[in-house]
Amino acid sequence: MSTFCVLRTRCFLRQVFPGLPAAMQRHYSLDVSAPLLRTQGYVDGRWVSAASVFPVLDPATGEEIARVSDCGPAEAKQAVDAAYKAFHSWKQYSAKERSVLLRKWFDLMMLHKEDLAKLITFECGKPLQESLGEIAYSASFLEWFSEEARRVYGDVVPPAAKDRKILLLKQPVGVSSIITPVSSQSEALWRRLWNRRFRERQKQEVRPLQHIPGYLESWSVRLCLPPQVVHQVSDAVSRGATVLRGGKRLGGSFMEPTLLAGVTTEMICTQEETFGPLLPVIRFSTEDEALAIANASSVGLAGYFYSQDVGQIWRVAEALEVGMVGVNEGLLSTAEATFGGVKQSGLGREGSKYGVDEYLEVKYMCFGGLKP
Repeated sequence: MSTFCVLRTRCFLRQVFPGLPAAMQRHYSLDVSAPLLRTQGYVDGRWVSAASVFPVLDPATGEEIARVSDCGPAEAKQAVDAAYKAFHSWKQYSAKERSVLLRKWFDLMMLHKEDLAKLITFECGKPLQESLGEIAYSASFLEWFSEEARRVYGDVVPPAAKDRKILLLKQPVGVSSIITPVSSQSEALWRRLWNRRFRERQKQEVRPLQHIPGYLESWSVRLCLPPQVVHQVSDAVSRGATVLRGGKRLGGSFMEPTLLAGVTTEMICTQEETFGPLLPVIRFSTEDEALAIANASSVGLAGYFYSQDVGQIWRVAEALEVGMVGVNEGLLSTAEATFGGVKQSGLGREGSKYGVDEYLEVKYMCFGGLKP
């Protein structure tokens, strides 16, 4: 429902990273279509250079492999001005016309999914199969909202007075300026447990703590933000936690899968997001104790738990202070459902029929003086 422009892009080069395990190096030996390799920003329908640049780093070694445009306030203003100008014509498009355009965008993404996935892999080291999944997930929102674009309905409200008619009309907000994570470090942001074999084993009955280290043998060596993870591990150990497995930096942006025992809610690893393969384990004895531990955090995006007790499932799911709950399931995100959290995990929701509300204003229209 709104117009937006790309303010920042990157150049991704074909490179085999020497610091990678041999099993992962093959992901970096693939060619990408030249038109998809860009070093400039995209503003007002054309590629433009910025006054400064920022480096794209080899995620394995930290070495610079390219420099790309670092768009700032001037480029942002140009993009917003261009988007606002385009919005005057865009808002005249019918719901069906908008739907068709979004669907074309989806089709183009799927047509070029292999190249787009390679770009993700080249930048942050994610296995190609996961990158393909990320492209499919991203494109699913275009598909979903290309369909929802034709189902943005207003309301006719029954008035209190007989000579009135009340209408609630939904209109697009207009230009949306979206700030993404700090681009020179993002795409290195890894989800901790998204390894296929780990997920399969997670479905089995959870074993006592002494058996948990065996799970780490199925983890892949992961790219992450090592300084942050090392800091969290050091903080936890200084407060009494024990490293049962891993804990070492492997060079570049690699970190050993790490298991911490004896963790408490005062430790940084339970208060901050961890962009790396770190699993803090906290013991509990009762359901109430587990909920108190989970809800002690200042953030609340998603919570997960396993249970076969229907009563417990409803109690815990309702009591968790999060925006999303996974019950016996670790992969929740889908375009058909809301994505968003509570507390310090941000405002609003993406996805689902509610996600489009973030881009709409509701206009109240009152028609008076009508003959009953």
